[in-house]
Amino acid sequence: MCRHNVVAHLMDIATGERYIYASVLLYVLMVTCHIPVLFVWYDINCRFSAYFRQWACKHPMLASLLVYVGTKFVLPIFHRYSHSAACQQKNDALYHYMTLRNRQGRLERAGQLYNWRQARRIVTLLCDMTAKAVRVRDAADSQLSDLLGELEATHGYHTPQRRPLATSVHPSSSQGPEDFDLISPELGVARIDGLNDAGFVVNNVQVEGAVMLSGDVFTLWSASRMADVTIDSLSLLRLLKPVPDLLVLGCGRRMQRLPPDLAWQLHHMGVRVDALDTTNAVSTFNVLNQEGRKVVGALLPLGADD
Repeated sequence: MCRHNVVAHLMDIATGERYIYASVLLYVLMVTCHIPVLFVWYDINCRFSAYFRQWACKHPMLASLLVYVGTKFVLPIFHRYSHSAACQQKNDALYHYMTLRNRQGRLERAGQLYNWRQARRIVTLLCDMTAKAVRVRDAADSQLSDLLGELEATHGYHTPQRRPLATSVHPSSSQGPEDFDLISPELGVARIDGLNDAGFVVNNVQVEGAVMLSGDVFTLWSASRMADVTIDSLSLLRLLKPVPDLLVLGCGRRMQRLPPDLAWQLHHMGVRVDALDTTNAVSTFNVLNQEGRKVVGALLPLGADD
């Protein structure tokens, strides 16, 4: 965060957009840096403002400054058209501090034209971005092949062959009671081809019960419902090197909240968790795993809620 090109505050934001990040920034501006904030432009101010005012009550100095300064929470012009008419009328930045002449003038028209242009070009833009990403990936693969060939020709370096995966992994007692029999599909990475109340179709193989998948291997998982999901049942995460960045947890027919102690233990391991209903978890895992991301899928069947 900067003010007039001078760094005012740095934050280590490890996750996506959250209310607390904007709240802390406003606290630092108004309380620590003594900068009065008259207007807060935020694309979700219609929801954030209520949260922030309640959060500010825990900090008397901040709450007093909000009243004294008269801080207003308004929608930026380039986001307002994605909100409902009632929301626009209540939170519209233009109607809070601009004159009638300016409200109907160039800025308003510029916002409308900008949104129309973006709507017309979004599909083309996304296709161009995808094509560019594919070209970059292919160029990186080509450069890597050339580099390995040069190393082999110049220094006698040979590309290491991929080591076969162990067919059975037995964690130590400190890691939990789970034993994992890892199954490697004959072709490609592990993927979910179908699911039902009792299990999954993994790489065209019918599997009964819960499963865990990562890279090009999968294994049966002893958990049968959310109450069985513990740090011990997820001990496979400790065995994978490097540790995966993300755990996609399929909770069954509907999304459920992760127990706080388990969420803290996974955070301590450096693993982010995305807890979804199993149908969406399957789609998310398939996409990320196909992209080569360091992701583990821990999926309960749809009938786990029954």
